[in-house]
Amino acid sequence: MPHLCTHETHGEYRSWPGDGQYLYQKHDLDIRVGETFGEWWRARRGRLRRESDFTALAEKWLAETAYESSLPRIVMHPAYQQIIGMGHEALGLILKWVQEGRPGYWFWALETIARETPVTEEMAGRTREMKAAWLKWGRQNGLVQESAPQSRDPRESRTDADC
Repeated sequence: MPHLCTHETHGEYRSWPGDGQYLYQKHDLDIRVGETFGEWWRARRGRLRRESDFTALAEKWLAETAYESSLPRIVMHPAYQQIIGMGHEALGLILKWVQEGRPGYWFWALETIARETPVTEEMAGRTREMKAAWLKWGRQNGLVQESAPQSRDPRESRTDADC
């Protein structure tokens, strides 16, 4: 029988005891069976910290390369290189940005981190097809979830040719 619990930060949730482990259920909690609330919270904090680090680096990179036309200079920017240095953890975050239509030339980072590319020679230079191929690859690898396409922010300075 579940217990209804209330936490000052996390609000109301249901808890099922069993062998010293708990399963918590709340609309925005993604806790696996056997995972304690503390384990979930530490993992979530780490995920949020990585997302925050990624966002700060991506925004710095975009701001500092907004008027740069040299692709080598764009992709060799220290913030972009730090994103690549995040490794596999950055793949889902980059693909989320691509899916949301946010700006940035992410193909280099995606291919470098993934060590493969779903982009065929025929797609080269066709950014919409390249984006679609990477998003399909992300779905196949559990890094992207289906969602309705979001419109591009009209304030963004980059064009549809960006990824």
